[in-house]
Amino acid sequence: MKTKNYKLVLLLMVIFSVAFSACSNSVNPDKNIYFGIYPNPCTSSTQGHFTLTTDMMVTITIADNYGREVLKLTNNKITSKGSYGFIVNCESLPSGVYNCILNAGGKIYIQEFTVIKI
Repeated sequence: MKTKNYKLVLLLMVIFSVAFSACSNSVNPDKNIYFGIYPNPCTSSTQGHFTLTTDMMVTITIADNYGREVLKLTNNKITSKGSYGFIVNCESLPSGVYNCILNAGGKIYIQEFTVIKI
């Protein structure tokens, strides 16, 4: 019984830590990028959004907790200023912590998210 309680406590700690980190979206100090991802944690898919104030090259990738690329959503796409959204299909990903990596104009922005399979 104690093992079950420890697993539940650990799961809740992960969920709350991810939920609180999700509230603080990555914001570039020079105000050229706004980047966020939700819901976090997710089960089957999650949505990302970013806003550019200038035109720039954009690459969006998903990496596992070891830094290995598991998905590439865009690759060096010239993107005009404006707001954009994307969906990450997590069906093929096992439970774990992942990083959504936005490379915009040569700068890297990272949002961590968790996939939970029930």
